[in-house]
Amino acid sequence: MMINVAFCIDDNFAPYAAVSLVSLLSNTKSFVTIYVIGNLSEEVKDKLASLKNDEAKIIFVNHDISIPCKALSARYMERLNEVTFVRYAIAEILVMLDKVIYLDADILVCGDIRDLWEQPLNKSYVGAVLDHSLMSQQRQRFLGLKSKSYFNAGVLLIDLKMWREMNIFQHLNRIHDTRDVWEYNDQDVLNVVLDEKVQYVAAGMNAQTYSLKHLDIAAPTIIHFTGQEKPWHLSSVHPYKDQYRALLAAVPFKANGLTLFLDKQDRIILTRLNSACLSGGNIVIWGAGARGRRIIMALQRDYPQFVIRQVVDSYFKGTCLSFTVAPPEKILTEKIDAVVIATLPQKQDIANFLRHKTLTVI
Repeated sequence: MMINVAFCIDDNFAPYAAVSLVSLLSNTKSFVTIYVIGNLSEEVKDKLASLKNDEAKIIFVNHDISIPCKALSARYMERLNEVTFVRYAIAEILVMLDKVIYLDADILVCGDIRDLWEQPLNKSYVGAVLDHSLMSQQRQRFLGLKSKSYFNAGVLLIDLKMWREMNIFQHLNRIHDTRDVWEYNDQDVLNVVLDEKVQYVAAGMNAQTYSLKHLDIAAPTIIHFTGQEKPWHLSSVHPYKDQYRALLAAVPFKANGLTLFLDKQDRIILTRLNSACLSGGNIVIWGAGARGRRIIMALQRDYPQFVIRQVVDSYFKGTCLSFTVAPPEKILTEKIDAVVIATLPQKQDIANFLRHKTLTVI
């Protein structure tokens, strides 16, 4: 049996695709042909090609198909680029294939993907896993999907022959152009076009970050590091981060170290804090989630004039990095120069709670 797998990447994402590739080859017993779609440098191609084993073939695919220029939503402006829209044309690019497993580059394969390859599609155009996070936010209702289901597009079993026969590439472009911006970019458009044409498979075939927290997924086949926080970010607390990082350290790329990711809001908060307290001072961080961890790490690394005295959270209990998280009623107020609110959804409620305390609130 031969399994076909495709990645769509550029040079910048190559180190992470390399981890995905190594984990895929380490856990799959069947022969795998991997199609790496993208206009990559020769240096990157050589490094990726060096990762193959006797049970795999790596084919680099340049394409000249015109992918219409699409605007990314503000949510993803700093995390994605136009390469994400290449998925629209995958059936036209891989014209020699009838079926392929498409994988995002931020995944870790922990089991044999033959299990996914052999999933029957039952005349559906694609096999996919529910996006449990966006389902919880009623994304399917917002888009008016008849199936009342919304899938994550990071792991797809695609019937390429059917896509070509049904002109899916043209439909995707047409639907995309009905809006200036789609909040979840090509994933939204894929859900609209493929509505009621999806064969849903087990959550373990695309175990997303939210799903691992909220569902009982035993022995997942594919871990998908969804969300802003990736395992190559210093602030990650993902349960599979250590397994991922061990592989990342071994792939032949120079730019494969851990980085501190800060989004636009993180940088705004840090700038406001620095402006409000020019000489530094003692601060409290309110928020023990991903944003709180990122801001704590940034302050410890780049702002030594600030001393974090306490971390507070309304719901979270336990520790946040080296800090024991305190409940709101135990917030420190004596000799505190500022409270940094590092949780945006409850920001106004927290600010109201702090209104009668003599504190600078960022």
